[in-house]
Amino acid sequence: MSPVGGGVDLAFRAEHLRSDHCYAARCREQRRKRVGFELYEAARVQVQPGLFGGWIRLRQDDPRDDVRLRFDGHYLGVGLRSHLFASAPLSLLASTSLTWYSVSGDAEAGESEIEWLELLGRFGPVVRLGDLWLHAGLSALRSDGDQDWADGASEHFREDRNYGGFARLTVRVDETGYVGFNLEGGAREGFSVVMGRLF
Repeated sequence: MSPVGGGVDLAFRAEHLRSDHCYAARCREQRRKRVGFELYEAARVQVQPGLFGGWIRLRQDDPRDDVRLRFDGHYLGVGLRSHLFASAPLSLLASTSLTWYSVSGDAEAGESEIEWLELLGRFGPVVRLGDLWLHAGLSALRSDGDQDWADGASEHFREDRNYGGFARLTVRVDETGYVGFNLEGGAREGFSVVMGRLF
């Protein structure tokens, strides 16, 4: 969330996350690096719709078979965020997003493709200290998808852990620009850096 108001909020995000995708027989660890852009309408702090997308590199580890797979692909999503009591030093920020992922890669067993949808919600207080914004709270995650193999086999998966928390520090660098540093734990573990500007 930008620490300044008005116009359009355009940001660049780079992140590294770890999560588990659980299939019928076992869970596989996923480590992903994601780079992309976010565009939110920021004129009204109470309701801010947005679009985002970019590129993703995914590593999938299967401890049972001692197999490591690598995938490349892209993601697209829509989001909605609401900042309540935005003019006060202590306010509330809620957000939700729906993201579609599609990745593909090669393995000894042949080509494999993964597609999944991820629904993420966040809620928590924001403390404003001049040019610094501190934001922390709870998150809820739901993820469902399919992994298809070249031989026609298909596996369905879901996210193993559905709840977690986050912490974010946002620094305003000038009247319209900001940099954010984010940590996540629980359903997703990792960090991200956001650089944005309002127009």
